Order: sequence, then structure tokens, then C-alpha cells
Amino acid sequence: MNVAIFFLLGLRLAISFTNCYSLETKYFQQKVDHFGNLDQGRGNAEATFRHKYIIVTDHIDVPEEANDEILEVNEETDDVPMLDMKNQTIFFYAGGHGPIEGYFNKSGYVLDLAEYYGALVIFAEHRFYGDSQPFEGSNTTFPDTLSYLNVDQVLADYMNLLFFLKYDYDMPNAKIITFGVNYAGSLAAYLRAKFPHEIAGALASGAPVKMADNFEARTLLWTQVNKAYESAPSGPAAVETIKDMYRALNELWYYERIGRNSISEKMNLCVLLANEEEYKMLLATIRNVFVQFALHNYPYETDGYPANATEWSARFLKKQTTPSTEAVRLLVYEFYGLAPEECLDTFSVFQPCADQTGCAKGRLIATPKYNLPTNQRHQWFGINYWGSQIASVSNIIWTNGQLDPFYGSGIIDTSTPDLAKVGSMENAGHGLDLRAPVEGDGMEEYREIELELIGQIIDGTFPAS
Repeated sequence: MNVAIFFLLGLRLAISFTNCYSLETKYFQQKVDHFGNLDQGRGNAEATFRHKYIIVTDHIDVPEEANDEILEVNEETDDVPMLDMKNQTIFFYAGGHGPIEGYFNKSGYVLDLAEYYGALVIFAEHRFYGDSQPFEGSNTTFPDTLSYLNVDQVLADYMNLLFFLKYDYDMPNAKIITFGVNYAGSLAAYLRAKFPHEIAGALASGAPVKMADNFEARTLLWTQVNKAYESAPSGPAAVETIKDMYRALNELWYYERIGRNSISEKMNLCVLLANEEEYKMLLATIRNVFVQFALHNYPYETDGYPANATEWSARFLKKQTTPSTEAVRLLVYEFYGLAPEECLDTFSVFQPCADQTGCAKGRLIATPKYNLPTNQRHQWFGINYWGSQIASVSNIIWTNGQLDPFYGSGIIDTSTPDLAKVGSMENAGHGLDLRAPVEGDGMEEYREIELELIGQIIDGTFPAS
């Protein structure tokens, strides 16, 4: 179908889907190290791990010889049969920092798009998360194993998996379109930028790619969270409560040991604060609560969060009659699921993660299996992955919700009216466009535009003016 025709006629597509899919969870025998020297035969050059992925084949004709077992890596032969082409579209979701089931459950519109375009759907899990563990047990704590937790290896995982699945499902010349939200959206864009000969295009929703080389973009998150609360009906009063809490804690901090003990008592910490690092961890633990409510600020209940999550949390603070520190503590306890008699262990409920956005435990917030942070050379990352200049890469649909805390950290493409619309979606929360459509979510027009833009990538007409 030539979607450009619909543009010329000025039509919008009415979409009706069954929302019923049969999925399979499979494993691919993935390389631990894609860049080791095979000739030397040492280290992890030959090591593999079970790489988890979810696949939906409802909308393609699957050849009978498709392999149901774990695919074996074969580096020694180029003898891959070229079977007859059937449907030639693959939608690939690049998993981020969490088990892949979470991404699948939050991406219903990707499945709807696949139904419309007859695409094979793959959701691939990020190494070191969920069940895709390159190293098990205590070995994962070693610095030399954590060095394998980086974007270079992740992209190689995804391309290696795609290469085998294309032939396994008789789609050697398939047009591949990648998808993702937030960090996963960045990965989707990086796949298109790094492998344009294999990846036809990408839809990156709320992808904070500017954070790689733009200091202002790294701080915009906090500005956006403030805006999310200020725009909520009960928000202004909550913002004042939060500011009062921070002022009170910071003033106490200057009284050294007496102040640290007072903060520990007011926040009911399990262990008395001993140094500035522990104080900063407390502030990050509190801050994460407001970031996560803003990230899950949807017009309906989802993922364990109430509808209009920022307004809900603002009302929670507003109705408290206690001092600001106690009001915020009660909200922190509510978020992390702590009982009133429990103490707060900041290093247990919140820990940084491996990518540039970070994540934490708490209300269904995903963390790596072993909760281990890793550092990358930030300057080189910006160079290697284009930073803000990734906007020049072709065939990427950049979508951003104005209510998303990462709004402003991603790319807003104004080259066509439709790209400009989805690049700055009004009343849209974090990744709302790729979630399953819900009546009244306000995403109908934006999703129809995305459907047409995906069709243009498939047809080779992107972007049509």
C-alpha cells in the first residue's frame, strides 16, 4: 500500500484492531563479547548466554521449518538458504533497562501497527536485565564483567539476533523498523544511525538523545518535573511543600552531626547519616518519587499508578496537616511500599542504573537483576552516538509528549507538519503514543499520523510533505 496516496487525499486512517495476539517467549544463544579477538581464543570471545526475546507471528506466514529451539551462533559458515520472500516487514522493539515483559505490556500500539502492516514483531531484552544475564552469581560483581554492560554490546546483541531471525522466518530482505521509549527509544534511534543498511527506520518516543552531549538537556528533566506539578490543580501547594522540605533538610545539614541525626530521625532512616554521599542518596531517593509520578502521569490507572499521578501525589501532600518533611516522608513511604513501622533504607529502595537516565526500585520500577551501576566515558559516548547531531539521521520518527519529564531532551523534527505534530504532542505523557489505545487518552490523531509515517518508511517515501 502506498501511504503517500492518503497524504495527497488529505485522509486520516480509521483503525480498528482485535488486540488479541499469540506470543512466544524464546531464547537466542548470544555472544557475551562481540568484539573479542577470536584468533587469540581467550577471555569471553567464545562465551555465550541465553538472550530472551518475545516474538509475535500472527500477521505473517511462518515457514514450517522455522526453528522452535534455541538458535545457535555459527560464525564459520555463510551457507544461509535464501528462501522465497513473503511479508517483508519486521517491527523490532529495542528493550531498555528492565525485563522485556514490561516493555511488551506497555507497547500495545506497536502490535496494532504490526497488525495493520503485516509485520513480524520482536521485543528483545537488554543484556544484564531480566533473564538475559551474561554472567550468573557472584561473577557479575567483578569490574571486568560489568565492562560488558554498554551500548556497543547491546546494539551488537540486537543486530546479531535480527540477522538470525530474518532467515529463520524466511524474511532475508525484510525492512526493519525499530521502536522504543526513553532509553529504549535512544537505542532504536542508534540502531538506525549505526546500521542504516539493515534498519529501514525507527520510531523513538521520548528518547533523551540530547543528554549525550548537551548539559542543558541533562538538567531539563528537573525543570519538566516541576512543570508537571505546577500544572496540576493541586500542584502549586505541593510544590511549596516540597520546597519547604528541601529547605528544612538543607538547613539541618549545616549543623553537622546534630543536623545529620535530626534529618535521620525526621526521615526515619534505618541508619544515621554519616557523610555527604549518604545525604545525597537520601535526596535522590526522595527526588525519584516525584520523577516517577511525572513519568507515569497518564489519564488512566496503569503500572500500579493512579490516574493523573502528579495530581494524585499533589493532593496527597496537600491533605497532610504535618510539617513538610513529614508530609513528604509519608509520600515516600507510600511510593516505596513501606509500612509505617518500617525504617527507610535509601540504598535498598533506590539505586542508579547503567544508562544515562537511571532507574530505581519502587512501585514496579525495573532494575538490573544485581542492581549494579556502570560508568561510561561521557564525552566519547556523545561522539560515538552523534549526540544532538543524530537529528540529521534519516528515517527516524521522533515523538515527544509535552507532559513527559524528558520533553526537551529529545529531538523535535519540524521538517514537515506531521513530524512537528508528533514531535510535540499536547497533553501527552511519557511514551503514551506507543501504549495500547484507551478511549479518551487524546492520542488518536497522533497515532494515525505515526501509522502513516511508518507506511512512508516502508514505501520509501519518508518524509512526505
